[in-house]
Amino acid sequence: MTQSVELQYLTAKTMIQKAIRILHLSDLHFKSLDRASQNQARTIKAVLESIPPASYDFIFFTGDIVNRGDDSRAMAEVQSAFLIPLREKLIDPTNLILCQGNHDVHRGNEYKAIKQRIDSFTDNDALNDFVRDNGEFQNALLNHGSFAGLNLALQPATTVTAHESLWSSYIRCVGGKDIGVVALNSAWRSSSSVLDRGNLLFPTALLNRAVESVAKCPVRICLMHHDFSYFKEFNAAVLEDAIHEQFHVLLTGHVHRSKNATFLTHQEGIFHSTSAACLVGGLESSNLGYTSFELDIETDEVQVTVSRLVGNTVKKDDAATIAIPMQGVKQEQNELRKTIRKKYGQEVLSANDLLIDDGAGKASFLELFTEPALLRKSSLDTMSAGSRGHRVSL
Repeated sequence: MTQSVELQYLTAKTMIQKAIRILHLSDLHFKSLDRASQNQARTIKAVLESIPPASYDFIFFTGDIVNRGDDSRAMAEVQSAFLIPLREKLIDPTNLILCQGNHDVHRGNEYKAIKQRIDSFTDNDALNDFVRDNGEFQNALLNHGSFAGLNLALQPATTVTAHESLWSSYIRCVGGKDIGVVALNSAWRSSSSVLDRGNLLFPTALLNRAVESVAKCPVRICLMHHDFSYFKEFNAAVLEDAIHEQFHVLLTGHVHRSKNATFLTHQEGIFHSTSAACLVGGLESSNLGYTSFELDIETDEVQVTVSRLVGNTVKKDDAATIAIPMQGVKQEQNELRKTIRKKYGQEVLSANDLLIDDGAGKASFLELFTEPALLRKSSLDTMSAGSRGHRVSL
């Protein structure tokens, strides 16, 4: 039996395409044509012209497709102006997959009482119980209908493997291997770019069902607009552990600059790519662009290319090869991360106990904590430089 399995594996392996080619875009902030500047049309034209036809297996867009989720004209026009021409660049047009960003939210439709109740949750059990109460949960989705309509227009129901209110999954075969893609709506509790950090939520019960829908895929990719720092602490820890352990690639946006990194996890490493913005008013051109990469599924290496918008053209940086951590030390590293997190939580509680309650409501240590300022020069360098400067006799 063992020999048979090995022979089948080796036979299948020779049929697998060496690399999965992925284009990662984010943060277009499209405005309806009657409100947009000429720069929007030039940028879209430059981005589309920079993408050769049939050069990618997937195109992923990680949110903020439009500038305002309540702009119905923008939601309609962005399809013909950008998304449909972008989809036509693909070998398989159904492999353009989107997730929602905070700017795609149609704010103001949710009942105030619903918001207040969700904001009061302090643990994942309460959040998951709320989701199970389907009536109330549906009332908490009223801000997201516009994006859902846009997504349905681009991805007919027949192309979606599984779907619930805050996530969709897609299984595609590339080079003889099933690729599982999960798109999460991290912007569900978004209220504003200023207030979102540390306040977002995503039900862990829904994440578990999303993971289950692609669990049999040997390669799994997760899309979400925000990184874990934007979620409430009790929620972020569980989300981070689950996504790092269950996915091979994590793609995010929102911060409007390109970042790429790998992390060690319990079973296999994960590659995390954050794409620069496609178009945001006021940003320097060096911060505009997108990321493309080839994921080698045999060697666990990623060849990353960052493309930057310079004037009306897109210029590509030199490709960089990043190795995803392999099995072996991963389990030890993940256990270390959990140990550090547990110790961190214990130390925060100990620090809270040291604070004095002044009667106005005891703030936590983290609420009072100020990030340290790092000096550009050491004290020794500063003293040395001062000793060589002009001296004054006292």
